Amino acid sequence: MKLFILISFIFSIQKAKAESKDVLIDDQTYTVDVALNKNTVLCLQGDYGANSFKIAVPQIDDLTFLDHTSPGAPGPCINAGFCKTKDLPFMGATTDDRFPIFHDLLNPIEMAQVRVIRKEVLTPTTDGRCLRTYVEHISSTIRGTLFQHEAHLPLAELKIENCQ
Repeated sequence: MKLFILISFIFSIQKAKAESKDVLIDDQTYTVDVALNKNTVLCLQGDYGANSFKIAVPQIDDLTFLDHTSPGAPGPCINAGFCKTKDLPFMGATTDDRFPIFHDLLNPIEMAQVRVIRKEVLTPTTDGRCLRTYVEHISSTIRGTLFQHEAHLPLAELKIENCQ
């Protein structure tokens, strides 16, 4: 019985995802000089309790409407996923093998392409509502590593007809 409930739940999630509708608002790429130093290349505890490899990019504030700041970060960040230490690599802890390529004293600035995708997402609920959400997705490949961040802003609850 538990297996049946689990399978039903998984299928209901997949069905809800299939019914969500994305409406592209804007897709722009910007050239940004990204400073790579002990204050911007970070391994911070993320929103879900795991450590995340992040770069603080203050210019993101000028490119987006939503707040892309992570807790403990000096400003808006993009994330490359899990990192192995909570300490900054420039203070002696270099257990994440990606840090050395970001701490190059001869090249402390990286010119990066930062892509910002803005969209509206319409999501039907099981109780007959349609949730309207504004989403910003940021991505950039810096020194061979993909960094991303996404922020959401619930806008309204609509009639279910708006989701179809």
